[in-house]
Amino acid sequence: MVDELQVFQQDLLESVRQMKAGEAARVTQMLPSAVEKQSVEASSTLGLGNRVAIDSAGSVS
Repeated sequence: MVDELQVFQQDLLESVRQMKAGEAARVTQMLPSAVEKQSVEASSTLGLGNRVAIDSAGSVS
């Protein structure tokens, strides 16, 4: 059990090193959903960028 944990930790550290060096084995790119696109467009229209917050009462700050 201890050996398995150590092997896992070493594999994880090696993977992080590879990602930091830009050597990731796989990179997944996801297209934004329609809702995400609308959210970005709406926040850009408001001039707030990505800093839109909606409180529990529903008002935008």
